[in-house]
Amino acid sequence: MQLVHRWRYRGHLHSWDGTCRLWDGNDLRGKTTFAAHEERCTDVRIHPSYRAGVDGPCAATGSSDGTAKLWDDHGGNLATYKGHADRLARIAFHPYGHHLATTSFDRTRRLWDVETEVELLLQGHSRAVYAL
Repeated sequence: MQLVHRWRYRGHLHSWDGTCRLWDGNDLRGKTTFAAHEERCTDVRIHPSYRAGVDGPCAATGSSDGTAKLWDDHGGNLATYKGHADRLARIAFHPYGHHLATTSFDRTRRLWDVETEVELLLQGHSRAVYAL
């Protein structure tokens, strides 16, 4: 469990059944729960602009199904990033929120344009990539 610092603390939780839950840290009430992936979620990151209180994308999730997805705060899927051949290990937003990085057990890391879903960079490695 990880708290995300924003003008209102908001937390997130991801699970082995592919669901994600976001909640308001002030009263610990669930904000939204959504079925993010068919397989388990491996990582969740809150979008930088959402932390700052700006409307737009809320979070991104990574999964064992090899995809990353972008979500709004009502659980609506905004984008799906496909290209990895194995499960994702970690995901991270660039501080400005325009790019999303993904790492995978397929021995690659990739950089995506958040808005267009275009893969900007593919970098191979000799072993699975666990972290960013």
